[in-house]
Amino acid sequence: MASIPKTLTLGEIATNCISSGLDVLGAFHHNNNQTLILLSPAKSFWGTFKVSHEYQDNLLNPIDGWSTRVISELAIQISASPKFPFGGPPYYPFLEWAKRSNRAWISPLGMLVHDTMGMMISYRGALILDYLITLPHTKSLNPCNTCTNKPCINACPAHAISGIEYNTIKCHNF
Repeated sequence: MASIPKTLTLGEIATNCISSGLDVLGAFHHNNNQTLILLSPAKSFWGTFKVSHEYQDNLLNPIDGWSTRVISELAIQISASPKFPFGGPPYYPFLEWAKRSNRAWISPLGMLVHDTMGMMISYRGALILDYLITLPHTKSLNPCNTCTNKPCINACPAHAISGIEYNTIKCHNF
């Protein structure tokens, strides 16, 4: 008889991730019997990554290799299925998953913006659990709705951005 894996909490999963250089920056119930957890680099990421063999050995696409190894190891530890935003097909809908987490939105510039990471968000992978876990009620608001300076638009020295329109010719001429 197969043993049933222990049901973990999001906090327990986040603790495992942090010790590996990753952080949980979104989660949602993927369907009626699965939980999807989005993983991003933690504050400790660069220190962890720089001592990895992927970085030390100058491997091709070292961050993707590191992400694949570390997230796959985490998946084995917690009986999850790992998914990655690179290396497809299949290509998984990470932008849609990010928006479903209620912690990320499309910015006026058209790029993804996260409630705590802003436009510096980077998803390295996801874990899919074949059970539902309790998730915190996310009341995050799109930070673009209250942003008055619009640095994502105003930072362009060529003034090539208007709303979500990007004037490539104006940019190239600059």
